[in-house]
Amino acid sequence: MGKGAVVIVTIDPRQIAAMKAAIEGTGRSLRKELVIATNQTAKKTQTGIAKQLAAKLNLKQKVSKRGVKITRSASGQDISATVEVNKDKRFNLTAFNGTKQTAAGVSYKTMRKGSKKVAKGSFEVARWGGRTFKRVGKKRTPIRSLKGPSQWGVFVVGKMMQPTVAETEAELKKNIDKRIRFIALKASGAI
Repeated sequence: MGKGAVVIVTIDPRQIAAMKAAIEGTGRSLRKELVIATNQTAKKTQTGIAKQLAAKLNLKQKVSKRGVKITRSASGQDISATVEVNKDKRFNLTAFNGTKQTAAGVSYKTMRKGSKKVAKGSFEVARWGGRTFKRVGKKRTPIRSLKGPSQWGVFVVGKMMQPTVAETEAELKKNIDKRIRFIALKASGAI
């Protein structure tokens, strides 16, 4: 297991029985259908977590999604997927919305609710992707990168794990039911 908050997507045995009954006589593979439903659920969970984090942090959802990865997809051998919020991933201040260089330093706002702050004496370097740095001592070097809060910390401290697990289980049930309906319609010749 990697570092960070992990959501594991697994299937309820009752749904396996329902899927087995639906594919009987259709020539479809039970394992393949379950893998499809599980991987769809993992993608939806990844997007959902990124959306929750973007609502708390002052980030765009697209940026927030870079810290949330599907670390293991479902396959023929193992019908479970893992979505992980990286514990070590912390974005530079410039990834946050509204960050800009001022005379005093870089002004930034890391949380949606809250006020802007200024990192006094910090500066943005355009040729390094506009990232924010601050000198450590009186000399020009060394410099250190200034980063915002970790997404993992916001996810765990904000108690987002339990609701996410519940949403994932509901989404998986919905996706399996959708696959069962699709198989039934395909078998009847409706589509």
